[in-house]
Amino acid sequence: MSQLNLYKAHNNLVRPHHALRKAISEKVIGRVFRKWRKVTPAMSAGSTDHLWSLRELMSYRVYDMSTH
Repeated sequence: MSQLNLYKAHNNLVRPHHALRKAISEKVIGRVFRKWRKVTPAMSAGSTDHLWSLRELMSYRVYDMSTH
């Protein structure tokens, strides 16, 4: 069960999805021309405002409320 939860979290917080990308109004970021901003399902739903790194996901502390 823990592996499935890790997969779901990675899919929703870390991995950007091509179908959810958003257009960028400014065309130049440094020297790279970008048209799209990478977006995860959690960003699309408003749960987070940034792409999570795998390190950030693995260090996130989860509290089990079912035992309290």
